[in-house]
Amino acid sequence: MLYESHLVGFFNYYWGYEDKKNKKAFNALILSNAQNSFDALFGDVIAATGERYFLIEFKKERNAFAKEIRGSKPKPARQEFYKLMKEHSSSTCAQASQFAHFGAYADDKNKILFESYFSAVATQKTKETLIKEVFSSDYVHHSIDYANKPCDIDGFYEYMNCPSREIVGFSKNLYGDGMGVPKDTFVQYLQCMLNTITAQQPLNGGTLILGRTSPTSGANLVFTSFNSLKKLLEVNMKNSTAVATKPKQDSCGRT
Repeated sequence: MLYESHLVGFFNYYWGYEDKKNKKAFNALILSNAQNSFDALFGDVIAATGERYFLIEFKKERNAFAKEIRGSKPKPARQEFYKLMKEHSSSTCAQASQFAHFGAYADDKNKILFESYFSAVATQKTKETLIKEVFSSDYVHHSIDYANKPCDIDGFYEYMNCPSREIVGFSKNLYGDGMGVPKDTFVQYLQCMLNTITAQQPLNGGTLILGRTSPTSGANLVFTSFNSLKKLLEVNMKNSTAVATKPKQDSCGRT
């Protein structure tokens, strides 16, 4: 069985290999956060490729995602965030969640699969069961309760590298094709998560979020204020993201 660290390592290796193979200019920022405070509160990988931003939580098995919400020892902040997304399914944060926040896991053949995080939380059901539930008179249907078809790593890479930069949606906060979200939408989504976390477990402004090395002095810089998370992400992403140009035509699509 593969551990989460194996999956994260393979993801990083695969991404670099594909970028090199496709002769892509370096424009991807991938921060792996294994076993630190960011990992525990947000996810294992926070990344941007071009101008598409996203967050990934890795688990050994798919059922581990549901345990964070409905298990014997659930994570209170994740429970509350799940409830918030369900109650406000038309909000910007709920819409962004589908394209910016993913759960990744290995199947029984050690193949890495990706789903939107809350899709990975949902129970996989047969087509017959879904039809019966949707048309049941005493069942309240909600899209967050149903799992979507998972995407393999080849498809995930393709969707995240879709060249389209057309912004759509009522609030102009999502891309028309592919996956990942614009920077402003991503920061807003992380702020939604952060607000839920601080409501469940007060941080007192002193918990480690992220460390990085100074490019000038080589010293390790540690950011200890959660209030600086938004600014930190904006600066790091802005400095590490290539300027995108509008393509002549789109090459990816959503289903």
